[in-house]
Amino acid sequence: MRWKMVFVVGCLLAACGRGSEEVPQAVVVTLRFSGPRYEGSFYKGYLPATDYAVWVEDGERRYIRTLGISRSVVSVGKYPHLDHLPTWKAKSGVTYEDLKEETSEGVAPSFDAVSRASVLFGEDLADTTLTFEWDLRDSEGNRVPEGTYYFCAEVANISKDTAESYEIIHEVTCGKLDTKSRTVAPAEPTEHILELKAEYK
Repeated sequence: MRWKMVFVVGCLLAACGRGSEEVPQAVVVTLRFSGPRYEGSFYKGYLPATDYAVWVEDGERRYIRTLGISRSVVSVGKYPHLDHLPTWKAKSGVTYEDLKEETSEGVAPSFDAVSRASVLFGEDLADTTLTFEWDLRDSEGNRVPEGTYYFCAEVANISKDTAESYEIIHEVTCGKLDTKSRTVAPAEPTEHILELKAEYK
């Protein structure tokens, strides 16, 4: 009898172990990109860095949460870059007035934990890879239900020849994942977004 009890308990523990492995605790998103880089003749001896954002949308393509973003995009100051990422701005609904309500200067506190420096590409940096972790929670800290989600990235720079105007150069792509079946479809590459993929953790 004792041997049978140990055997049953052992089987239950093994089953529990397999079950826990099937429930993802987080998703790690990897972005590898090489620009776009600044174009134009206005700046001399100075190259504007490339801005980026990585975020999550639900199956209905509604914004869920930002995983990573350039500090300059979510900062208040003399040269705000919020308009440099038009897709992220439209999806998130964030306005410059929202940022100014949080701070009079610098990074808005609500984005402090996910903001990093923009990337300056040059002869010594052909491309770079950044990783971001999503704990399967929304921007309010609530665990999201199992289902379909999209992980998206936008990268941007400017084209500027005169002081009066500039043009935004930006690219966007999205991958898809199903947290219930634990499947992932990486994003289609763009000219400068070389890779956007995700894996369960």
